[in-house]
Amino acid sequence: MAIRHPVKNTPGKGRESVVDGDEARSALLPLLQEAQARKGYVSDKDMQGIADKLGIHPVEVYSVVTFYSFLTEKKQGKHVIRISNCVSNEMAGSKRVIRAFEKALKIKTGEVTRDGKIGLEMTGCIGMCDRAPAVMVDDLLIGKVTPAAITEIVKRLKSNRKLDIKESEKPVKREGPVIFSPIEPSAGLKKALDTGQSGVLGAVKDSGLKGRGGAGFPTGMKWDFAAKACSDRKFVVCNADEGEPGTFKDKVLLTEYLPLVFEGMAIAGLAIGADTGFLYLRGEYRYMVPLIKKELARSLKRGILGKDVLGKKGFGFDIEIRLGSGAYVCGEETGLIESLEGNRGEPRNRPPFPVNTGYLGHPTVVNNVETFVTVTHILARGADWFKETGTDKSFGSKLISVSGDCKKPGVYEVRFGITIKEILRIADARDVKAVQVGGASGCCVPRKHFNRTLGYEDLSTGGSVIIFGQNRDMLDVANNFLKFFEEESCGQCTPCRQGIPVLAEGVEMLKNGECSAAYLKELISLSETMQVASKCGLGQSGPNAFVSIIENFPRAYKLSRKDRTEIKFDA
Repeated sequence: MAIRHPVKNTPGKGRESVVDGDEARSALLPLLQEAQARKGYVSDKDMQGIADKLGIHPVEVYSVVTFYSFLTEKKQGKHVIRISNCVSNEMAGSKRVIRAFEKALKIKTGEVTRDGKIGLEMTGCIGMCDRAPAVMVDDLLIGKVTPAAITEIVKRLKSNRKLDIKESEKPVKREGPVIFSPIEPSAGLKKALDTGQSGVLGAVKDSGLKGRGGAGFPTGMKWDFAAKACSDRKFVVCNADEGEPGTFKDKVLLTEYLPLVFEGMAIAGLAIGADTGFLYLRGEYRYMVPLIKKELARSLKRGILGKDVLGKKGFGFDIEIRLGSGAYVCGEETGLIESLEGNRGEPRNRPPFPVNTGYLGHPTVVNNVETFVTVTHILARGADWFKETGTDKSFGSKLISVSGDCKKPGVYEVRFGITIKEILRIADARDVKAVQVGGASGCCVPRKHFNRTLGYEDLSTGGSVIIFGQNRDMLDVANNFLKFFEEESCGQCTPCRQGIPVLAEGVEMLKNGECSAAYLKELISLSETMQVASKCGLGQSGPNAFVSIIENFPRAYKLSRKDRTEIKFDA
């Protein structure tokens, strides 16, 4: 059996690739995405046909369809409007936007217009928090949505006219010590080919680079594990499933620094002995696919991809694009690998780890977009150069996505060791009550702790910084994050599946003055259980914002000094 991937683009072959045997199942998600794009939904006939092609049961196909939010077995409108309700968008007025669309379309959220043309839905973060309120219309992302824009969007969709609303450029501070520093094209990859596998592994290890996705695992150590693993095949995966609320930095790198991403992936391939890489792109960024394909073709022409990379005999490296379909949990590396294999993106039990048993059971390294770009700079300019920036324990710089109550939202490159106070100055944020570092899975920092620093020894972050002014209700913030996690939980493990709704209910009780100190103590205990007993990072980090908000913002709810002391909060 041979299945052609509808989304694949393999530069080394210059055509769609064909996969056989165990790899056939990995075609499932692309085939479902193709069916969804063609009809607006995946019909029973489509599921049966795809199941027959792949030699699997239709129930397995149905299981995958119902897991991803951008796939559906139910008829949708010809066009779908998705309104982001992440916390930055909520602060910017997403509820008003929802009401305006409902009025203009004469339907409620979750419904389709009577003529079947337009469906209206709510969704999480779409990578537009700096231009909130934002919506996604089919594959087009539109920020700073105004009443006039809503009228124009509806008018054009109803009349089948092209939707091409233009926007001003996103604020990006295009200067910095690492990512935005000048670099010669292919310099990093040339150096890697000159030094060979051991030289690359040594340079990445010596640099002290830690993964820029948030977990902070040493990149050199991860690559070394995969390099030493025994297998006839190995894979490199770029995690471009940027789904953390408040994060949109990788979108800038994918748009403007894509060649460096490809170089970094090829360098990783050389380091671990892989000839194939996957760029797993979040479903909300589907509009980037033509751009990425074009750059893949350029990279093939330049020789940084394909057979005999930059003339190096015996080393070839190809990259394939794979699209996600709206599942936050696929940002976790094993959930992403499950998705690549054509399954529900449910995280795996570990061990074994992907560096030993990853994609199709082969050793696989998964790093995020920023990590690959950083590696390219390190190889080009050296580990010592990289370590000149940052702190003694956190080397280099960090891209941060800044949104919320500030005058200058956008993407900034900052040195590790920068304080929250300095970030607020850069973003021109005043009269600030709190800063959420690390998105919904991070922690909420109160004003009295704004001297805390960004770095692995203090505030580790995947890149999201959300600012809250003095007028914000922090219980509303906690509720928004918990509802997000409730929606995105894969439901595999009990602590996460059952715990998050209980915490969300607790927030409502606090808002209504119905939560006793004794019950709040139980909620804190539940949070601690979730942090240690949940299967993956979603459940483990889901209570973080709740705990930090409850601990740091007692004025948001009624609790006596005596009760706070009993719960072991600072009185």
